[in-house]
Amino acid sequence: MDDSLELFSSAVPSAFSKDDLEPVPAALSAVGGVDSGRCTFYDVTLAEKLAEYIRRSYAQVMLTFKEPKNRPQPETLEKTWKEMETMLMKTAEVAKPDRDKRGVVVIKRSLELWVSEKKGTLSRMFSAMKSKDSNESEIAAYQAKIDRLPHTDHNSVYSEEASNALAIQLLDICGSYLEHCRVEWDDSDDMDKHISECSFRPFSCESPECGVMVSVKNYPDHDSVCPWKRLSCEQGCGLVLQRQEMKKHMTTVCPRKPISCPYKRLGCDAALVLETLEDHLSTATDTHLWLAVLLLDKQDTYIQSLQQKMDELMDIVESTEQDLKEQHSVKVRAIEKQMSSLKSSISSHSSTTKKEVARVKEEQDRIRTQYRVGKI
Repeated sequence: MDDSLELFSSAVPSAFSKDDLEPVPAALSAVGGVDSGRCTFYDVTLAEKLAEYIRRSYAQVMLTFKEPKNRPQPETLEKTWKEMETMLMKTAEVAKPDRDKRGVVVIKRSLELWVSEKKGTLSRMFSAMKSKDSNESEIAAYQAKIDRLPHTDHNSVYSEEASNALAIQLLDICGSYLEHCRVEWDDSDDMDKHISECSFRPFSCESPECGVMVSVKNYPDHDSVCPWKRLSCEQGCGLVLQRQEMKKHMTTVCPRKPISCPYKRLGCDAALVLETLEDHLSTATDTHLWLAVLLLDKQDTYIQSLQQKMDELMDIVESTEQDLKEQHSVKVRAIEKQMSSLKSSISSHSSTTKKEVARVKEEQDRIRTQYRVGKI
């Protein structure tokens, strides 16, 4: 189910007390007061959440009519609102004896059941209704659409004022001691004393730009997060500014913003803030110069070591080249020697071959001559 009313099941903060809180007049007000010998102050924030949940639940049901041909008529809007209102009042009356339980939780569950039943009934009545549940964006859009309808169509029953009034009435009937004040009195002195001290009495945020109204017991929660509250700079520069501007101030122009010395890369690790930078630069000039000299010396030493390593590498390269040349010369001489030997061998074999050829030719001539004279 929807989690928008998370505070319904959350713990309620302890009462808040401030010496400068103005007492609320002993009379009925928009957020409670006095009625027939009892206090009617309630949890303002809780009432606002409940009113919004009522409007949202109503919009969920009316979204069933969202198809153009099934657009709800003003009488349908009014009838549905009255039906929901009656159901909630009966639920509150039944839950009334259970003062220690969270009345809002009972109302929320009743609304969930009512929405489910109404959507099921209307879905069967209108075949054009989509089978899938409407998502949160559709509900919010349709709720806004209903809010924009002319006054004569719905505002007499469905409006922010109407839902707020209904929420307050429900809390008055079934709200627990955590949601609604239940103190009663017999005389006006007790009434005046309680009204000035009631933890449910309304209190407007002290920041003029904010203007949010909450019950006194919930004011610490609002005060701890109000973006408009004016606070002294957390870094101690003395400037007073709104909470929502604090982060930007602290990281940009705050005189107490922590910074590093521009000469940190030279080795200056001075802990500085923006307002002390200029003084540091003027008083630490000699130190910065000395750090610069030390850095230059380190760089020179480093460059010399690099040069030495480069020279050593060059020596290795030259030695390697010389070795390769010598090895090459040895191999060349060996090859030349082999070639010379081969040439001598070839020359010797060639001379022998010629002699043999001459001998064979001479023998052939001798045989021919003997054949001619008849000796053969």
